[in-house]
Amino acid sequence: MNLSSEIFQADCKRWEGSKPCEIQRQVNRPNCLGCDQYEPAPECNKPATTECSDRDLIVTAGKIGIVEMGGLGSILRTTAVTKAIKSINPHAQINWFTHQRGVELLGYVPEVDPINIKPSNSKVELYAKKQDLIINFEMSELAKQVILKAIRVYGFNINRQGNFFTNNLNFKYLQRLQVDNEFRSENRLTFQQVLLTCVGLGHMPSQYSVIVPEEKMLYSRQLLSELLSNSEPSNIVGLNIGTSENGRVRRWPAQYYAELAIKLSQEYPNLGIIVLYGPDDYKILNEVRAFLGNFKRPNLALLPSNLEIGDFLGLVSNLDIMVTSNSFAFHAAKSQSIPVVTFDNPLPPQEMEIQPGDTQITPNLACGPCYNKCTQDFTGYCMSTINVNQVFNAVSRVLSLV
Repeated sequence: MNLSSEIFQADCKRWEGSKPCEIQRQVNRPNCLGCDQYEPAPECNKPATTECSDRDLIVTAGKIGIVEMGGLGSILRTTAVTKAIKSINPHAQINWFTHQRGVELLGYVPEVDPINIKPSNSKVELYAKKQDLIINFEMSELAKQVILKAIRVYGFNINRQGNFFTNNLNFKYLQRLQVDNEFRSENRLTFQQVLLTCVGLGHMPSQYSVIVPEEKMLYSRQLLSELLSNSEPSNIVGLNIGTSENGRVRRWPAQYYAELAIKLSQEYPNLGIIVLYGPDDYKILNEVRAFLGNFKRPNLALLPSNLEIGDFLGLVSNLDIMVTSNSFAFHAAKSQSIPVVTFDNPLPPQEMEIQPGDTQITPNLACGPCYNKCTQDFTGYCMSTINVNQVFNAVSRVLSLV
């Protein structure tokens, strides 16, 4: 991780922080080195907060703030950081600044107290001021209301020009992963390991931190019993058909999911099959329904809509196998130690938290990884090259072990 501190020009008026600026995009430049169009941005009236790259503060801080407000999968993955922090500083109070859906998810993470950053209010600013240290993984406008009120920031801070920057070499590595796709393709760390390394805890194990309450477990077992009321499954497999809308390129085709569901149902009459989906997945859900047509079996069911996050986690914890792309469902399964059959090509496969017992199917195409920016005439072509028999055989192998 030997990165030049000047590889990025964070005081430039064109600086965008987490993605290439317009000049970089025009000439396909992955960083600011060699750029002759640098223009300093005017300084804001608000002074920069104090950046601290001293890991010892994480060990001694009484109150630590975490800023991460991406997708639910990203938030769940980042719980490895709070779990590691608690192991070396068990008395720390950890406040996590995020959005409403993140607050709902973090209600099942024992180490943290979540704070809803929207709508902006004085409570958010008050909590930000009270933190001894804020660890910021975000470079977004929403994050600024927290960072501008912070006393000490570890990670992505805000300079006098109002732009995000970092002096921490480990966070520079994370930033470069987000900006430079060629650099990212050479990374060999899982993303959890990257995040742990950012905070100086890369030597610690990558472990999710989610506890599903017993009442959620009970409700989920009852729900599964109702959905599969006419069968007594020996094992249950979840087919997660979607992703976030931003990650739609990573979706396996709806037709393939339907064909897999039918094949599993026919070949394994004692297997329960549950089709899972999220709030962004109604289009693909309708496609799966259309491809299923009139096919009905007592061991095949679709998840009810509008399931609360805790109920979804409880249901996932009662599965024996999860078939999914790189999505929140993948991280939910790994947080509950559920074996997964997964496939990915738009994102580097080595970034996923694959464990013994998991099966990862990656297309061997020259165009991947494309980082969700498909270059094919047929968007998501790589996912269509993974055929139903490949996934069926992978599920069969896992079934023989559970």
